[in-house]
Amino acid sequence: MTTSQPSHLDRRRAESFGQVADAYDRYRPPFPPEVIERLLPVPGMSVLDVGAGTGMVSAPMAAAGASVLAVEPDPLMAEKARAKGIVVEEGTFEEWDARGRTFDLVVFARSFHWVDPQVALARIPSLLNPDGRLALLWNRAAAIEPSEARIREIYREVCGADAVPTTREASRAEDRAHELLTSAGLTPTIDRFAVETHLSTEDYVNLAFTYSRQLTLDADTAARLRSRLSEFLGNDGVRVRNSTVALVCRAPVTA
Repeated sequence: MTTSQPSHLDRRRAESFGQVADAYDRYRPPFPPEVIERLLPVPGMSVLDVGAGTGMVSAPMAAAGASVLAVEPDPLMAEKARAKGIVVEEGTFEEWDARGRTFDLVVFARSFHWVDPQVALARIPSLLNPDGRLALLWNRAAAIEPSEARIREIYREVCGADAVPTTREASRAEDRAHELLTSAGLTPTIDRFAVETHLSTEDYVNLAFTYSRQLTLDADTAARLRSRLSEFLGNDGVRVRNSTVALVCRAPVTA
């Protein structure tokens, strides 16, 4: 099996989301309210949302009373966030100019694996107010019925073994981030949230094609995968578990 390169170096996948900005905003599972409440213990906090995408964390945080600034490299994703009233500055986090601004919370929602972790961890302390916090979030929808294993067989059949998404692959970014935070002398707490829901076949297939692995398939393979998934699921749809992981820590602030 081919060994994949770190996500932040795979620019083709990292830059694939803008083409499906509308679908991303519609089909990606939202972060549960408990996560927002956990990260915003008091009203009026200042938040930097890095790799904000379509504003799926920025918007509920702003609605909860936070002052949110988003940084997003893709103009089409940024446009969706701005339509929700979010202030967005376009650019990569590595090159973004903070201009001396600091925040009570720096959050990476489904985005930390797309930035250079060494650059990110070096920058974050200077962005935090005293007692500020860093939060890394991930969520994913895993099939329960039909099982994830049965659905993976379709990926293997259509795309080949190296293209099969796995729960281990999905959690690898979280594990790596935890290792990096610990190596940097930080002590992240880990919170997990889960909720089960039912998706129609159409919604499940559309959700699948908001992920970079599917977005970077060639057109013929993508069409065959859509067809096979739809055929397999029929009219029954999919029971899924939406799982969220939050790594939260207080980062040291530079003098």
